[in-house]
Amino acid sequence: MEFAEFGISPTDEWAAFGLVRVFDVDYVRIRKPKPVGRTHIPIGWVVVKNPHGVRVTHKLPGGSKEATDKDPLKTFFRELWEEAHIVGNPRHTQYLGKEWMPESALGGAHWRIFFQTDIGRRKLARMNGDHPRSNGDKPEFTGLREFGYLVASRKFMPSHYKNLVKFGAILKFNGA
Repeated sequence: MEFAEFGISPTDEWAAFGLVRVFDVDYVRIRKPKPVGRTHIPIGWVVVKNPHGVRVTHKLPGGSKEATDKDPLKTFFRELWEEAHIVGNPRHTQYLGKEWMPESALGGAHWRIFFQTDIGRRKLARMNGDHPRSNGDKPEFTGLREFGYLVASRKFMPSHYKNLVKFGAILKFNGA
C-alpha cells in the first residue's frame, strides 16, 4: 500500500488499528478454495483487553506511529504483533478508512487509520500478550455473542465500534 492510498503524507502523525477477522478454515493457504458451507463468514474477531480499563475494557489491536514505522500498515502490523503475537499479512489486509482526531488532552492531532485483516482459526493457538511492549493488554477471541455483549455494555471502545460500522466492516448491533 502506498501513502496516496491513505490520503496522508509520511510526515503526518497517525495511529493505526485493525479488525482481525477469524475464519473457521485456514483459507489463506488454499490456492483454489472449494466452497464448503459458510467458510466466507467469520466465526469471530480478535480484540484486545486492557486490564487497566475501568469502563471501556476492550479495543481493536493498534496504536501510535513510531519512528521505525514507514506507513500506517507497518504501524498496525507492529502493534498486532506486540499486542496479540499475530503476524499480519498484507495480502489478507484491507484499508477501511481514516478519521481525523484534533488535538486533545490525550494527545496531539493525528489521523486514525483503520484496517481489516483475516486469519484462520489455527493462528489463535499462538496468540498471546506476552510481548514486553504490550502494556499488559491481552488478546481475546470473541464470537458474535461476546462481541455484541461488549458493544451493548459499552465495554468495547465506542469510537472503534462507530468507525467499524461507518467503514462497513460490521453491521450495527441492535441497541448499540
